[in-house]
Amino acid sequence: MGQMSTNTSQVLTKIFVASGDRQLSRLQRFVQLTEEVDVTDVGEQYAMVSSTLGDAVRKSLQDVMAFRRSLVEERLRFHGEQLRSLEEFRRGAMNELKELEGRRAALLRSVGEDTGTSLQGAFARLAKRQVEVECVSS
Repeated sequence: MGQMSTNTSQVLTKIFVASGDRQLSRLQRFVQLTEEVDVTDVGEQYAMVSSTLGDAVRKSLQDVMAFRRSLVEERLRFHGEQLRSLEEFRRGAMNELKELEGRRAALLRSVGEDTGTSLQGAFARLAKRQVEVECVSS
């Protein structure tokens, strides 16, 4: 029985040493800096990340543009009537301004024709003509 106990002890020692050697070997490989790089694998991974990132950015940009377009359409629906009303008011104001400008130009021409009279005289003549027009139309 003593022999068997010694043999068992030796076998256990060999297993323990072998197990320790394997663990030591793994640790040594783990902490070693290797220069080996699988360039093909790295290139494929880079291409995949680049493609995925590009697709995500493109989709995000398309989503932003679609959202902005929907905002503009909603604003036009909401403010469309106000825009039309303001455009009509603007056209009317521009027509009135042209009419007033024409009247001003006519007054200046009448002052220019009669150089001996002043602007005050031209206004007096205008007031007189307006009174005459009112009398005729009444």
